[in-house]
Amino acid sequence: MFKTIVSLSVLGFGTLAFSADLKITSWEAISNDINIHAGEICGQVVGGNGSEKILILADPGKHQGEYVTLVSPTGSFCQIIGTYNGTVDVAIMGTNVKVTAKK
Repeated sequence: MFKTIVSLSVLGFGTLAFSADLKITSWEAISNDINIHAGEICGQVVGGNGSEKILILADPGKHQGEYVTLVSPTGSFCQIIGTYNGTVDVAIMGTNVKVTAKK
């Protein structure tokens, strides 16, 4: 039992120590054609260590698309995604840092 408590405590402190911020820098349609449901989303992780993984949920809900991308050493990322309603949730995986964007 003691080992479990120690492991949870260490995990808890590791999560509390993470203090990065997430910004969407652009969210644009690939084409003006209404039959093309694709867009490019770009962002920046500020205060991270450059090894974050980004989870992008396109059209969050029952029929969402899920995408994972990595940040560059400078903290930036871009991803081409498919979307029907233009709503995305972007999060740093393993944290509570999340932003929502709508185009």
